[in-house]
Amino acid sequence: MVGRKGFCASKNEVAQVSTQVPSLSFPLPLLDQGFSLLAAEGKIIYIQPMLTLKCSACRRKLWKYYKIGQGEVHRCHKDRIKKVWNMEERGGKVYCSCGNAVGIDRGSYYTMDKKAFTYKGTKTNS
Repeated sequence: MVGRKGFCASKNEVAQVSTQVPSLSFPLPLLDQGFSLLAAEGKIIYIQPMLTLKCSACRRKLWKYYKIGQGEVHRCHKDRIKKVWNMEERGGKVYCSCGNAVGIDRGSYYTMDKKAFTYKGTKTNS
């Protein structure tokens, strides 16, 4: 659904927005580099840099995450997770659907096991 505040759009939805907003000149290759498009009320607000986390055992996508800063991914704050593909919470831990434990639930964030996942995408500079 295009136009919801804080919505993370895909390539097909960007094409729909670009037909609705004729002055939009959005470079679609940025979506392949780990950026997500945020739209509100049918207007493009900004492009948000995102990381895609994958399970290191089965290579399935876990979730899409907004990473602030250039450091390593030690914690994933729950409010910055934008889209979840494969994740199960059991007994205070976070698992991939293959059974690999990727983190520990600490309330408002997950403490990540650095050998249990990989990531690609773009981090913010702040």
